[in-house]
Amino acid sequence: MSRYDDEEPYRRRRRRTPHPDGSGYAVTAMVLGIVSCLVFCCPPIGLAAGLAGLACGFAGLKTRARKAAITGLVLSGVGLTFATGFGVLMATGVVHEQAEKANGRN
Repeated sequence: MSRYDDEEPYRRRRRRTPHPDGSGYAVTAMVLGIVSCLVFCCPPIGLAAGLAGLACGFAGLKTRARKAAITGLVLSGVGLTFATGFGVLMATGVVHEQAEKANGRN
């Protein structure tokens, strides 16, 4: 009998699997909401991040990470509003500038 016979066999560590409750949607919504708030001055990126954040936030409402999903929804909504407003201001500024050029005021 060897001195190692009574010891427990070597156990391999199990890999970590994604959390089964799907809280990744809530965290993704929060990250996308923060991104949409930070890059609202570039409307296409801000709008895309805001819309994706809203979609992930609604999917995350069904998980245990409900507070993070609500935070993501709020941040995505704020970023979406800012990006839309900034886009409208940019568009009206461009249209106004083109109209002045056409009238010969510039």
